[in-house]
Amino acid sequence: MEKNVRLMTRVEGHSEIITYRDRKKRLSIEFSMPMFRDIENFLVGRRIEDVPRTVARICGLCPVSHELACCKALESILHVEPPRTAKMLRLLMLLAELMRSHLINFAFMTLPDLYSFAISPKRTDIIGVSELNPKEFRKVLSLVQTADEILNILGGRAVHPVYPVVGGVAKPLSKEDRDELHRIVEGAVKSSSWILSLCNKLLKDVEDLKAFNLSNRFHYLTSFEMNEDLYFYGGDMKIASDQGKIVEDFKPNNFSSYIKNIKWSGGQFKFLHSTNRGIEHPLMTGPQARAMVRKTEVFRESGVDSKNILFLNLFRLEEVSFCIYRCLGLLEDSQITSSDVQANFSYAEGSNCGAVEAPRGTLIHQYRINSRGEIESARIITPTNVKAYGIGIAISELLKTFSEMNLPENDVVEKIKMAIRSFDPCISCATHTKNQ
Repeated sequence: MEKNVRLMTRVEGHSEIITYRDRKKRLSIEFSMPMFRDIENFLVGRRIEDVPRTVARICGLCPVSHELACCKALESILHVEPPRTAKMLRLLMLLAELMRSHLINFAFMTLPDLYSFAISPKRTDIIGVSELNPKEFRKVLSLVQTADEILNILGGRAVHPVYPVVGGVAKPLSKEDRDELHRIVEGAVKSSSWILSLCNKLLKDVEDLKAFNLSNRFHYLTSFEMNEDLYFYGGDMKIASDQGKIVEDFKPNNFSSYIKNIKWSGGQFKFLHSTNRGIEHPLMTGPQARAMVRKTEVFRESGVDSKNILFLNLFRLEEVSFCIYRCLGLLEDSQITSSDVQANFSYAEGSNCGAVEAPRGTLIHQYRINSRGEIESARIITPTNVKAYGIGIAISELLKTFSEMNLPENDVVEKIKMAIRSFDPCISCATHTKNQ
């Protein structure tokens, strides 16, 4: 058996692509995430007030998502309902985080791939892409800056902002800051539609685009709620079929009744939707699952291409436009500057879950606390954990397709890497899973 380990570049976190050749020279490929940090055990014994800002350190791209999933879980245990203004401000931060994460993925991870396959520039790294279309690249970065400014004004800093707390948020939004945020977001509206058109154009120029189509019938997990007070902030959890039909609808604390997780290779878990007929479907989560619930134009028009891995980039960018317009809606609501942003609570023992829509999909936090307000146990299920097994299935299917095209091994590996980046795995989050 011949083994070759290659660094997986332009993804969030450290990972590897391992290729194997058997005696008959048949190629197999494994996507490996070797890191391991057990943050759940690190949380045990901590006071609940400390936990939101601690879990934010799991990831630099989605700290707000972790803070909010944590707060929602703890508030469910304590039977605390944050004021509506606090929920609006939390959602505003979450929308900014989704924008930033999606745009960073597009600018630094996706654009080099699309340009390399569509127009074959001399340099396919991020420097080459920025030199190819400097004006367009600056537009993308200006949208990233818009998201950073929202997080900075609300949370005091763009990375690991300190704003959500158990019971609400740390402070109200002043009218001056509201006006400044409205000005910033309003200036981003035109660029958001332009970037979606750019991605669509580049996708049409990709050679062998249909080779990235998947036939496997995944099911899709999301907590996205079609309610202007919730949206990505999350409501009941839903599982959709590959046709977009909602087949399950349940509370986050009942997820184990609908989702099986079984030990898989490398100590990871595979998450499966087990139907009442005993059929098990690998799960996906993220922008495509949310598009199914929202019935977006991108989803309606993509047809069979909704099974194309590269079209995940379109779903992400469509969400950027949605987030910008929803930010404007929140900032134009007079209640967002209310001073009622925190609810009182007292300690109580118990266990419960909280779920939000992180950039990469449904994020679940589960805690047990004692009567002194200390964490007794914790479990964090990240979107990349949920879809890791599905990514493995997709890689196997794509490998078979590319092998039948008689492509050189290096070309096969590069196309597999492109597909993995389209899934946008967050490996820093995925490797913080208990008992992995």
